[in-house]
Amino acid sequence: MKDMRSQVYIWERSLAILPDTIFLDIVRNFIGKVPTPFHKPLLTKKLTTLFSTDEFLARVEASLSPTDRQLLSGAYVLGSPTQDELCSIFSDSISYATLQQSVVNLEERLLLVPNPDTFEHSAGLMINPLVVDRLLASSLSLEDIFVPSSDVDTPHYRFLGGDPRIVRALLSLHIHTMLGSREKSEKALTTKHIQNVFGQDDTPFIERVLLYNRMLFGEKVLIEQGRSTRIDINRAQLVLSKDPQELQLLLFQTAFASMQPQTPKIAKDLPFRAFFTILSTLLDTVPVHHHKGLKTACLMASYRSRLPIADMEEFLALLSTVGLAPMQKPKGNHTNQTHLQPTIDSDLTISFTEDVPVIENKDLLHCLAFVRKVDVVTSYEVNKATIMRAFDLGLTVEEILEYLEGLTQSIPQGLQNLIGHWKDEFSSIVIYDGILVKANERLSRIIEALPTLQPFLISRIADGMYLFSRSSEAQWREILSATGIGLLPRSITDAAHHSTSSIESSTVHTDMEMLRPIQEPIRLLAVRRPGKDNPTALEFQKELKKAILAKASNKGEQEEMLARLERKLILVPSQISAVQGRTQTMQASGFDFQGKINLCKAAVNSTVELLELHILDNDGNSQILLTEAKELINSTKDASIRVLVLPDGEEKVLPIEKIFKVRKLRRSIFFQM
Repeated sequence: MKDMRSQVYIWERSLAILPDTIFLDIVRNFIGKVPTPFHKPLLTKKLTTLFSTDEFLARVEASLSPTDRQLLSGAYVLGSPTQDELCSIFSDSISYATLQQSVVNLEERLLLVPNPDTFEHSAGLMINPLVVDRLLASSLSLEDIFVPSSDVDTPHYRFLGGDPRIVRALLSLHIHTMLGSREKSEKALTTKHIQNVFGQDDTPFIERVLLYNRMLFGEKVLIEQGRSTRIDINRAQLVLSKDPQELQLLLFQTAFASMQPQTPKIAKDLPFRAFFTILSTLLDTVPVHHHKGLKTACLMASYRSRLPIADMEEFLALLSTVGLAPMQKPKGNHTNQTHLQPTIDSDLTISFTEDVPVIENKDLLHCLAFVRKVDVVTSYEVNKATIMRAFDLGLTVEEILEYLEGLTQSIPQGLQNLIGHWKDEFSSIVIYDGILVKANERLSRIIEALPTLQPFLISRIADGMYLFSRSSEAQWREILSATGIGLLPRSITDAAHHSTSSIESSTVHTDMEMLRPIQEPIRLLAVRRPGKDNPTALEFQKELKKAILAKASNKGEQEEMLARLERKLILVPSQISAVQGRTQTMQASGFDFQGKINLCKAAVNSTVELLELHILDNDGNSQILLTEAKELINSTKDASIRVLVLPDGEEKVLPIEKIFKVRKLRRSIFFQM
C-alpha cells in the first residue's frame, strides 16, 4: 500500500484532469456553494480534508450497499477498469442498467475516480486513493465478487498442474518407438499408446496428452526432419526441470496458440503470462465452485492482463483440456503414506510411485528405458534396444550407471555387465556427422587445452585431426579466432555452410517479480475482515432527512436534497445545502406520451446521456433496456426510437407507445464517450 503523501498526490492528479464544469459540480455537492473566481487547488484541499475526516469516512463505509462492495472489490482487483469492464463482470447476476447506474453513483460519491495514468486513452477508473486503505481494512473482499459455498466439501476449480510424468512418457515413446512427425505421432498415440500406457481412453485426457505432445514440438524438444523426428535432450531437460505451474503455463500457451493460430506470438508475451498468473492466483485464493464464478474469474484475468477472450465458452473448454477441473479439498493426513521408491526388478523393470527424483540435475529415465505404464505404479523397462538408443543420444556408460545408481541406490551386477557389453557392440562402428578440422602442432595444443572449445568437440580422430559439431560452427569458429589465430579459412566443401545460434531457452521465463504487483490485490482481498460496529445507514439518514426538511426553503429544494440523500450524496450535515441546477433523474411514464418523446429527443446522439427504457416483452414481462438513443422517427403518436442496446450494441427500433417508462440517465460523471 502507498503512503499517505503519495495517495494525496494521486488524488490531486485525478481531480486536476477534470474539466472545470465537472469539477465544480462535484465540489458544490460536497462543500456547498463555490464563490467566483474560484481557486481550484484550495477547493481540492477542502475535498481532501473532508475525505480525511473519521465521521465522514465512517458514514461512507456504512452507506455501502452489497452492489457497491461488489463493484469496488472488482475495481480494486482490476486496477484501472473501464466502466464497461467493471459492469460486465457482474452482468450475469445483476442487470446491466443497474450496474451502470451504480458505477455512476460511485463516481458521484467520489468513491470511484478517474485514473490519471489511463485517463487519456482508456477512461480507466480507480478507487479513491484517500479511502482505499480504509475500505480494504473492513469493507472489501473477494467474497463480494465470488459467492462462497456454504458446504466446505463442495468441489472448486483448480488447475491440476503440469504433469512431468506425461512429458517423460511421451519422450520415452518418441525415443524408443520412433513415433515420427507431429501428425503421425498423434495418430499413433490416439489409436494405441495412450490407452496402453496410461490406461485411460476418455476424450479430455486424450486431448490433454496430445496437447503435451504438441507442446514438445512447439518448444523444439521434438524437431521434425521429414517423416522422422530428432530429440533435443538438452531442451527436454529444461522442460522436465519446470515446476508444475511453469509446466502448466507451457501447456496453456500451446493450447491458446492453437486456438488463435493467427496470433501465435501472443502466447509468448507478458499479457499471456499475466493472465495465467491472475487466474491461477484467483482460483488458489478463493474457492470458485460454479461455472458462473469461473467465467467471472476469466473475465477479471482478461481485463487485468489486457488479453482478450474472443469466445468465452470455447475458452472455458480449452481450460478444461489444459487441466482445469473441480476438485475437492483433500481430507486426512496423507504424509504418512509409504511410496515405492524406484527399484530395478529382476526383469530389468524400474518401478515406482509418485515421480522420479532428479539426479545430479539430470532426468534421463526416458532416454534409457521404455515406458510401460504410468498409473498409481509407474514402470519403465530397460533392455538392449533402449540402452543402445541412449548411446545413440550421446550418453556414456558412466553417465548411465551414475544415473541408475542415484535413482535406484543399487544396480544389479548383471545389468552393469550387460551395459558394458552393449557398449562394446555399439562401438563396433562409429559414424560421425561434423566438420573435420586439421591443425598444426601449435594449434592442436590450443584446441586441446582450451576449456570453452570442449563442448563443441565431438572427437579427436588422430594427431592434429578433430571433429567439431556442424550445428555450432559459428560458436567454435569465434572462440578459435579469439585466441589470436585470426581469420579462419572456409570449409573445403561445396556444400551449403550451416550455422545456427546456440541452444536458446526452451521456455518462456516467467518473471515473478514483474507479475507480483498484479497478484497483490488478490491476496489483500483474500479474507473477509470483521466489520466495525458502525451506526447503520438508516440511523444517520433519518437525522439528515430531518435536517433537510427543516432547512429547505421551498418544496423544490426539499425534493432536490432528498434525492441527493437517497443517492448517498449527503452524508454529513455540512452537505445540506441547495445545489444550483437539477440533479434528479428525469423520467416520464404512463400516459405522459409527450414527456417520453421529449426525453428521447433530448438524448438522441448524446455523448453524456443514456436512456433506460421499460418495455413489455412478448410474454408480457417487464424488461429494462439501457440504450444509446440514435434516432427519433416521427414525433407523432406513431413515433419510434432507434437505439443501441448496451452492452452488446444490438440495434432495435421501439415504438414509443410500447415503452411505459423512460428515464434519462448520465453515462458517466467523468467521461464523455
